[in-house]
Amino acid sequence: LPVIVTNVGGCAEVVHQCANGFVVDDLNVNDYANALSKMLADNKLRASFSRNALSFSHVYEIEQSVDKHLRLYDEIS
Repeated sequence: LPVIVTNVGGCAEVVHQCANGFVVDDLNVNDYANALSKMLADNKLRASFSRNALSFSHVYEIEQSVDKHLRLYDEIS
């Protein structure tokens, strides 16, 4: 799904990599409202965000995350 996120916990990195939404830098109501207005007003933009989200979704499956964490634990132990 298309998203609007703040720059916390790696969310911005995911959105920038996937190009599936907007990042608002601060928890500012006006910035969020502007991003939401743009997304709601532009069907092609929303469709593009959706396609991009789907094309990257395999990268963020739980199995991928578990495997990456286990490899990291093996490397540091």
